[in-house]
Order: sequence, then structure tokens, then C-alpha cells
Amino acid sequence: MANLFLMKRSLLLCVCWLFLSSLYSQTKFIPDTTYIKQIGQAFNLQMKGQFKDAALAYDSVFTVSGGRAKPLDLYSAAFAWIGAGIDRAFDHLEKAVYEYGFDDVEKLQREGELFGLNKDSRWNKLLLTAKKIKNNGKQSLIKV
Repeated sequence: MANLFLMKRSLLLCVCWLFLSSLYSQTKFIPDTTYIKQIGQAFNLQMKGQFKDAALAYDSVFTVSGGRAKPLDLYSAAFAWIGAGIDRAFDHLEKAVYEYGFDDVEKLQREGELFGLNKDSRWNKLLLTAKKIKNNGKQSLIKV
């Protein structure tokens, strides 16, 4: 009887663990070593001024990771696209803010590269959303 109780308890704990781990994995992206290495390579290209190569490298990493990314990596990719002179920056900035809840309003406002983007019709909505996220203290995924 005691063995049956322990088996049921163990089974219940396993089911709870699987449920919680699947729930956690849906809301938090934990990059693997390949992702980290490739993001580092993209960042190095960006620091060398090879913006288009860096931007394409970032996009490749995001594709391989199934569209999942760290918000700051999306932010860096946006700057790579700005440096390349291609209007893909908003794709990454919008994903960082709207999907991943990036709320560093000060960083958005003070980065010199972004000032050229403030003339774009999407800029005000992006900044307003980041401010709302920051004011609400939300760190969950935001869909707008």
C-alpha cells in the first residue's frame, strides 16, 4: 500500500513538473550555447562596422531559434539594420517591445541611431507602448 502511495505521489509530481516546465518555456526564452555563440559573432561584426553582415547574422540566429530571441539581441539587431541603412530595424524593435516587453524607454530615447526613426509613423506607438510596459511593471509577454 505504501509503495502504491509513493508511486502515485511520484507520478503526480512528475506531471506537475512537466506542466510547470512547459508553461515556463512558453514565456521565457533560455538560449542554448549555439545561440549565444552566434549572437556573439553577429555582435562582433557589428562592432567592426560590418552592419549588413551583422544584421543578416542576427536574422539567421533568430530564424534558427524558431523566432525566439532575447529582447536585447533584437534591439542590437535593430541597430545593425539601421547601420546597414535598411528599414528592418522596426521589425526587431517592435518584436522586442510588443512581444517581449522591452521597456527601457531611456535607452530607446537616448540612442543616437534611433533619432532618425522618430520621424517614422510607428515610432510614437512603439515608445508609448514601452512607457506603458515600464509604468505597469510588466515583465510578461505583451501582444499589441
